[in-house]
Amino acid sequence: MQSVDIEPVRTKRTRKRIRRKMADLLALPEHATKIRERLLANGLPEPNSGCIIWLGHIRAVGYGHFSYLNSIDYAHRVSWQLKNGPIPTRHVICHICDVRLCVNPDHLFCGTQSDNIRDMIRKGRAGWHVSPERYAAIGHALGQTQRGEGHSSARLSDQDIATIRYLIQRGAFFPDIARVFEITSGYVSNIAAGARAEAV
Repeated sequence: MQSVDIEPVRTKRTRKRIRRKMADLLALPEHATKIRERLLANGLPEPNSGCIIWLGHIRAVGYGHFSYLNSIDYAHRVSWQLKNGPIPTRHVICHICDVRLCVNPDHLFCGTQSDNIRDMIRKGRAGWHVSPERYAAIGHALGQTQRGEGHSSARLSDQDIATIRYLIQRGAFFPDIARVFEITSGYVSNIAAGARAEAV
């Protein structure tokens, strides 16, 4: 039976120090060999997908927990470092296979958090977002910001903006316009000032 624990609260500085220590240990051949052996002893190859499933301790977030000489890190991060070397600053290790317990270094890639989020959206794993098909259908290209009514947070259509501008030209009061369109007076003011609803 696998154990799951509640991860202790650690400061960002503490986490970096612990991970730096693991990276230092991996740089030493005698420790790297022992770490590799322990990693393989706790991994079970899954023949259909090619994943190597971590059978050791599991953190509350669902990732494998690896400890060695008072140094701890996620098992998949250790696996990637054994094959590829230190993880660059501000980078994370992402799963191609989307199996959190997989420690197969061929199923891992190094990228920024933005890369990880784009990968998540592309694969449709973000519970808060639309499907990849709908994401493409509304004009979003990954990495680009949609403007105007095509933006997922847009409150007004292009026609609404044109109507608001017409009312402003005819002398309507900003609070009255805001009430009709259920927006703030400041929003109406921005439209009047010419800040087109690009970011709206």
